[in-house]
This record gives sequence, structure tokens and C-alpha cells, in this order.
Amino acid sequence: MDKTEIIAYNVKDNLKTVTHCGIQRILEAYYASGKEKVCSNMYNHQLKTFLEVAEAGSFAGAASKLYISSSAVVQQINNLEQDLKVSLFIRSKKGVCLTEAGEYLLVRVREIVRDNELLRQRLIEIDTRNKAICIGTSMFEKCRLLYELWVLYSMENKKYEIRMITLDEGYGGLRGADLVECVQNCAPWQKDMEFLELCRIPYGFAVAKSHPFADKKSITLADIKGQTIAVLRQGTADPVNRVCHVLEEAGADMRYYDAFSPSVIWDCSYYRWLLLIPAVWEDIIFDMTVKPCRWDYTVPYGIFYRKDLSAPAAEFLSFIRDTYREDGSSRIVPVL
Repeated sequence: MDKTEIIAYNVKDNLKTVTHCGIQRILEAYYASGKEKVCSNMYNHQLKTFLEVAEAGSFAGAASKLYISSSAVVQQINNLEQDLKVSLFIRSKKGVCLTEAGEYLLVRVREIVRDNELLRQRLIEIDTRNKAICIGTSMFEKCRLLYELWVLYSMENKKYEIRMITLDEGYGGLRGADLVECVQNCAPWQKDMEFLELCRIPYGFAVAKSHPFADKKSITLADIKGQTIAVLRQGTADPVNRVCHVLEEAGADMRYYDAFSPSVIWDCSYYRWLLLIPAVWEDIIFDMTVKPCRWDYTVPYGIFYRKDLSAPAAEFLSFIRDTYREDGSSRIVPVL
């Protein structure tokens, strides 16, 4: 008699263990050979139906999400309970609620779903890295040069495709992006990537259309005295800090922001503050006009790239390096 049979035989002595033993039997294969090897097989239609019923609290609610009949949902749950030899739900006219065994299974099934999704994403990433070049984009990280560079590259190389990935807030892990085009401002995510500088961008001031400076062609340091200036600053290493020090010495009142949001633009428009930005951001600042400043302060602009670049991305990056090499290029060189 195996361990499961012994536990089942002593049902009165350890009811809780008996309740879990059938569930453990169906899950142990999932963990026996490693989660990644079997998670797609173990996450079958019965477990998916169980999860939907548990979250919906009714068979009808689960049926509407799964696009099947309520009777089909009931049949699948009945089959699952027969296979496990346990009751997973307490049925009532108001719906269903989980038994203790059902609550235990729900926790384990969610683990399977999570592992299954992680595995799926990893497989897609591996497959994509061999066929495509992934470009990360956001409001700040726009393809101002990469689009033209890709057009030039694809004229000579048609074996790869390009895929655009929208970067989430915080850019955790960069979601598989190979290349990101932007200014080098020491944002937290940038420390995990390499940087290829293509040019340098001057700082400028975004001003509301109602601001007295709106009609000026450019702004000088002499104009700054007494002005309030808003700045997006990414930490002590941000190159903008040097500019801020100069502005403070010129008599400006500095307002620092850790993150850019519509409220920053609203503050600047309403209170008639100046907004210090890399001039290239003029294509994302709405209802304000960007004025150059007569100074020599600039910020590096270029391509951030992963340290473990895929072969297609590395080939494209090599093309970009050659295009912008200092000894001259026979190719068209995109500029801002």
C-alpha cells in the first residue's frame, strides 16, 4: 500500500491531509520534472475552468468568460472533482464557494498559470531575438533617428524585421527591448545598458504661449534672474545638475520633479514657469513653445542597447556605428 492509500485509509485520523492528497497527486507531476518542462501540459482546460469558476463565483459567470455553456462548465468541474476524489466547491442557489481543498488548489493553480505565462513570454522572447530587432519606445524614447536608420539598413538587409515595444512605467527589465533611443540622463534603467552616443542635444526652455518670453527668439542667462524654472531630474549623476547650478547662480528659483507628468506642464503653464528640457523634447511638449538658450550646455543623445544583444540587433547596431563613424561615411546620415 503506497503513501496515498495509507493516508486515505486513515481518513478519520487526518481529514485535512486526505482532503489535500488527491490534489497533490495531480500536481506532483508538475513539480517532479521541473515547472518549465510541463507547465503548458498541466495547465489544461479543467484547471482553467476551475480558475474561472473560483474567480467568478458561479458556473454561469465562468461560462460567459470561457464562451461555453454552463452545463459544459459543470461537467468539467464534476470530472475534475471525480479525478481528484475531492469536493472543490460548495454549491448553492446564490452560486458557489470554495471548500478548503478548493482554496488549496486555487493557490497552486495560480502558481501554474504564472509559471506558464512566464515560460510563454520567455519562449516568445527567444524566438523573437532570432528573427527581429525589438525597439523600446515611450513618450520620451521616440524613434527620431532609428526610423530613418532602419529604412537605410533595410535597403541592404531584408532578412530581419523590426518590432516596437511600448516601455512600461519604470521600464523594469525593458520588456525585451534590444535598442532604445533617447537622451543619456542617468535614468535608473539606463545603468543596466550600454550607450552609443550619436550626437549632443542643447538644453532649452519650454514656455507657455502666454509667457512674456514666448515672443523671444532665444533666452539668455541674464533673462533668468527672478524666473521660476521646473526641472525633471533623475539623480545626482544627471548632467542637468550642472546646468541647474548655473541657473541658481543666475538668480533662478528651481523646482525639481522626479517624474514627468501632465501636472508639470500644467504648473508651468498656469504659474508661467520655465521648463528646462533637452531641446529634442519639443515634439512631446504640447501647448508650450521651446526656446533655445545662449549657452554651451548639452546632453548626450543616442542609442541604449542591451549587453546581451541578439545577433540581428548587434548587426543593426554595427550598421549604426558605421553610419556615424568619425572618419566619414558613404551613407546618408540621419540628423535631428
